[in-house]
Amino acid sequence: MDPSANPSVPQVPSSAEQYVRAYRPKSVSDWAQIAPAAIALVLRGAPTKDRARKDIQAIAAAAGHLERIGRPLTVDELVADHTLLSLDQAMAREGLDSGTRENVRGILRRLQAGHHGVPGRRPRRAPGERVLYMPEPGIVDDLARIAQAASTGDRDGSAFLAAVERARRARTARGSSPSHEGDEWIRARSFARRHGLNLTTRSLAAAVTHEVLASDAPLATLIETCGLTVRDLDLGLTHAHALGEFVSS
Repeated sequence: MDPSANPSVPQVPSSAEQYVRAYRPKSVSDWAQIAPAAIALVLRGAPTKDRARKDIQAIAAAAGHLERIGRPLTVDELVADHTLLSLDQAMAREGLDSGTRENVRGILRRLQAGHHGVPGRRPRRAPGERVLYMPEPGIVDDLARIAQAASTGDRDGSAFLAAVERARRARTARGSSPSHEGDEWIRARSFARRHGLNLTTRSLAAAVTHEVLASDAPLATLIETCGLTVRDLDLGLTHAHALGEFVSS
């Protein structure tokens, strides 16, 4: 049966298929071994040419990494959790920025889900719904309030201040990821909880990003100096949401 006669069968744009079939990464010496399975995995979701290009390049990065560390060159190994972790660590050592690494991880996670038959994308949210799940700018005031309480020298308070300072340094270092772990992070969270804030790595990162977005520097400068991503800039939508609630009240 001709798949084009059945609208329920995803149609692969010919340009996408042509691109991935012609792709020959120089970083993978034995690309021919993995290419058929890699191409099938990329084309399974009927991607656009741009998405197919990014997917096959991410696969090539993982395949090249597997060759360098002497692991089997199979699709199972390409999308295995330990490969994704090892590749991310290798990219970090090579100096790739956090945004690039996050993009590669996201692509390989989606391909991993497709390989295992798991839906890789949630249904699109209604307009404005996504903003409801973002930390609002008021969290900056919460940080300031709790920081003032932490200035008394309490051990947990000192841990809280240290966690905030690490997050701020990471934010201004082009969005690198701070290390929040161990007893100090537990104490920091405990102190914040005692003062009415459920502190998580996500909420703390959002708080210091809100601080950056609220500065007087031009946005283009902030994007360059702090490595702001589209996701970071989306936090600005919460300002409009909060303003709407204020105006309507």
